[in-house]
Amino acid sequence: MTRLIDAQDAFNVLSDYYHHSTHVQHLALQEALNKVPTVDAVPVIRCKDCKYAKKIYIKNLPWLKQWEYSCGYFNTHSVNGEGFCSNAEPKEKET
Repeated sequence: MTRLIDAQDAFNVLSDYYHHSTHVQHLALQEALNKVPTVDAVPVIRCKDCKYAKKIYIKNLPWLKQWEYSCGYFNTHSVNGEGFCSNAEPKEKET
């Protein structure tokens, strides 16, 4: 699975790890990280974290402890809550 990382954070971690490296080695590391292609990514809001989702029991049998998330926006279902869509909005933070 592809994993996205922050190049500056990676540089900082590697610089700390190799703190005895020379200035030239640090520059080479920075140049190598700058050559890695940048991914245009946006955070995904899963059904379980969406303000439109309602947590309900599957088939209304609470003793089975099986949940699904019913979407109030599209009237769809996500059994494990890991689904997502382009209209998802995060739940309001509880204070």
